[in-house]
Amino acid sequence: MKKYFLYFFVMFKDILRIFKHWKWQLNKIRENPDLIVGKKLQKFKNSKQGKRCFIIGNGPSLMAKDLDKLIGEDCFAANGIWGIFEKTKWRPTYYFLGDPQYAEFIGDNILKPVKYSRESFFVFTHIDKYSAKLKNEKNVNYYCQGIPTIMTAVGNKLIKNRFHIKGDITHSVKSCGTITFEMLQVAIYMGYSKIYLLGVDHNYSNSAHFNGCDQLNTDIKVDNFECWEKGYRTAKHLAEKKNIVIYNATRGGNLRIFEKVSFDNLKF
Repeated sequence: MKKYFLYFFVMFKDILRIFKHWKWQLNKIRENPDLIVGKKLQKFKNSKQGKRCFIIGNGPSLMAKDLDKLIGEDCFAANGIWGIFEKTKWRPTYYFLGDPQYAEFIGDNILKPVKYSRESFFVFTHIDKYSAKLKNEKNVNYYCQGIPTIMTAVGNKLIKNRFHIKGDITHSVKSCGTITFEMLQVAIYMGYSKIYLLGVDHNYSNSAHFNGCDQLNTDIKVDNFECWEKGYRTAKHLAEKKNIVIYNATRGGNLRIFEKVSFDNLKF
């Protein structure tokens, strides 16, 4: 009896937290009616069908000379990617930032990658952590994320291979601990037929990021690769349902979920 009482108590507590978060989110959207968030993201749906894109990771294998080849290509990039701007004329088409600590760390410097990108994407849950100057930028979009709950954690443990998500970014974008998964979800929603990963080393044994990447903590040790891989398998599943292929063009690295291809053999 005690076990069942505890179960229902946890479930009630989770429902209460979800309701409070939903109410906060709704009020924030009402306070900022000009922000592109939620249903307003529908403009991106299948907008890039038949095209290819590149999702750039900040791993140590990333080289400026490779980015030079991607000038003119649709590219997704995130977080400290702007640390490589001095070495290349390449700039991302879409810029993402999902870490609230990193957002506070760089402050107004966030405007550097935002001004260079066609569109930028931020987690709406962390809106109070971002520079207030972002509100003056016309290319800023926000996507929602559900808050972590005990029931969610239990559900994730029960489903071993992948997360159960619909892939509709107007509702929410799932997080698994790496921004690459969030970029993949948006790229799939946009309908790109081919998605290439570059600089996604999936390895934190040595240097975590490319030389010059301004991260909050470059000595961070990651132990949630299992969760990351669960996210990658989820992205692969979503892509296959839409006849989208995800390739891994990273030089080296430890990611084995996607078909490996040589970046040097790609045609530009």
